[in-house]
Parts: sequence; structure tokens; C-alpha cells
Amino acid sequence: MTDTFEVGVKGAVAAGHQKTADAAKEILMDGGNAFDAIVAAHFCACVVEPVLASLAGGGYMLGQKTGAPPTVYDFFVQTPGDKNRVQGQSDFFPVHADFGTTLQEFHIGLGSVAVPGSVRGMFKIHQDFCSLPMARLLEPAVNAAKEGVKFSHLQAEIFKIVSPIYSATSEAKKIYSCSPDSENLVKENDLLKQIELANTLECLGKEGDQLFYEGEIAKKIDGLCREEGGYLSYEDLKNYQVIVRHPTKVSYRKNTLFTNSPPSSGGILIALSLKLMEQFSLKKIVFGSSQHLKFLAAVMAETNEARLDMLSSNEGHLADHLLDQQSVLHYQQQVAGRARCLRGTTHISVIDGEGNAAAMTVSNGEGC
Repeated sequence: MTDTFEVGVKGAVAAGHQKTADAAKEILMDGGNAFDAIVAAHFCACVVEPVLASLAGGGYMLGQKTGAPPTVYDFFVQTPGDKNRVQGQSDFFPVHADFGTTLQEFHIGLGSVAVPGSVRGMFKIHQDFCSLPMARLLEPAVNAAKEGVKFSHLQAEIFKIVSPIYSATSEAKKIYSCSPDSENLVKENDLLKQIELANTLECLGKEGDQLFYEGEIAKKIDGLCREEGGYLSYEDLKNYQVIVRHPTKVSYRKNTLFTNSPPSSGGILIALSLKLMEQFSLKKIVFGSSQHLKFLAAVMAETNEARLDMLSSNEGHLADHLLDQQSVLHYQQQVAGRARCLRGTTHISVIDGEGNAAAMTVSNGEGC
């Protein structure tokens, strides 16, 4: 579910959960800009959308400050640096998520843990663009974690699909159970309270991202991975850096748009989707109708096929290959009659009354 709303002359927000959107709205109403709002929304998503966002995850933000060029902030997860760190058997094992039409294998355990970027990404964005104190931006997330969030039908269904991940260890089951003494994971209408997460968020507001990357949290992560078969190290955390990139520019029906740039493939796939749609007339298709959704699903299916074709052929740069005229024409011809739904992560978009705009895609980062 995505909720969109307008906040007087302050701006507009779109997010994957009502409380995520409410966090951004609260910050806008308190005088924050779009970047303040999206940072607050991200932290809140880590509480209320636990399958889709996490402090231990990563993501990207495409933002534009009024009067400045757009910029991409890459805070995606990275591979740990020392592949020989684990002596003996790594903690790396498969689980299966049942999506109904398909059974997908994920590998989890400490051996699957990547270097998280979310926390450092939020603090970098805060340093460069935000106007309110970080402690204030964390308040909606802290309150949601303390008061609890009632699981909606959608959240419960998502959680059910990946429940093998959240029941794989006794520690995870304790966090995501219906109550402290229950063996059952949260389900629809259950209230999930996360007091320890609230405390962590409050500490981040006081101590900054060094707590996570060089302080007590980093040391605990390093020790756990060292003792129980994980590759992630203190040095990986300490040396993690957010990368600032130029976005990919694409034209669509006489408009100029910007998307995430490589090495991520997501922005290029969006650009390719727009190019596929450009040659089709959408004037007679009712927005949100079954015909409209089937068309979008067909376009999404072809962009995924294009990505797989590119990766298997090893033909140069993703952007150069997928956006050339011959490739676009080929995949346009395949769109008709194709439909497949592709799942993704959570997304947040904010624009404020001053014209500042930010869009963020984040992922939890569990499994691989």
C-alpha cells in the first residue's frame, strides 16, 4: 500500500506505509525541508516496515535542492573485504520463501551479512542538506518503536512470506513474536513493539553514526561475526563511505527525467521502461485500469528480461547497451501480450514548498 497526501503549502509525500508518510508529514509541518522529512521517514520505515527497511540495510537517494543540480547518494550495502576471515564453516544456509506462485531460495546467517549503509547514508544526507537536529528526525521512529505498530494485512502477508528468515534464530523470534513469551511471529492486527530498537535510535541521535560504525554497535557486530562464522568486520564498518554520483539523464515524451546511475541497475531499468512506453499511445487507457496495469506489468517484465540478457552477454556498460536504439526497439516489440509482477523494496518520495525534492529506495539487506 502506498499513501500519498498534500500538506497545505508545505509539500507532498508518498510512502509505503501510513506511519512512514506520517513521519515525513510531521517533520514538514515542524519546518523541516524535504531532506529532513525523507530521513525521518526512512528511520520510521525501519520500524514499521521491518521486512523492507532496516538500519542494517542500504539504498539510494536521488535528490535535488532548489537551484542545484540533482544528485544521487549511494548508501547501498557492500561486500565484506576479507573473504578469508572465517576459519572453518561459515554461518551461511538456505531458507525458502513461499510467494504462492514460486518458491524462492534465500541464503541467510552471519555469512550472508553485507556492510550496511543505511545509517551512514542518513547522517551524510543530514550533514549535506538537512536543517533540523538528527535527534528530532528520529523522534517519529522512536515513538513508533516504543508505542508499537499494528500489522496491516499487507505487512502481515509480506512478513508471512519471509517468516523462515525471522524465525531462523531464537533472538529474531523473540523480537518479532506476538509477545515476549510467545513462539508465534506477529500476524495481522498484532502490535509489534521494539523497545531495544527505540533505545538504539535514541542513542544514534545523541552519539551520531560513529556509534554504529566505530563504537559499541560496530564492536558487537565484529565480535559476533568473528565468533560465529560471519565475514563482516570492524574495519569494514569503519571504512564504509557513502558515494555521491551524477544521476542518469533520460528524455521521455519531451520531458527530461533523472534516475539512479550505475553500478545500480534500477535507474537504468526505469529509463528503459520509459523508452519502451514512449512509442505506445496511453491516451485511451484509463489510469489504474486492468489494461493499464497489464501494460505496465508487460513493460516491467521486458526490462527484467533486458537486464538478464545484458548480464549473461557481458556486453559493455549496462546503460550504453540497454538504452541504445536497437535494444529499445527489440524490447518494445516484446511488450505486447506479456505480463509478470515483479516484487521490490520500499520507496519514499518527498517534495517541499521550496521546491526541494528527494526520492529514496531502501532495502532491508537480509539474505542473498
